Amino acid sequence: FAGSGTTLRVAAGLKRNGIGYELSPEIAADAAKMLQALQMKLL
Repeated sequence: FAGSGTTLRVAAGLKRNGIGYELSPEIAADAAKMLQALQMKLL
């Protein structure tokens, strides 16, 4: 469960890797936009 990506954002801020998985396409798209704005690498 990735939700809005907050945990992934914090992991990146701590120079750690994070893995998130979201079932809801709408929430996943919103989280991806936020993470891309931070210029994070998405798989």
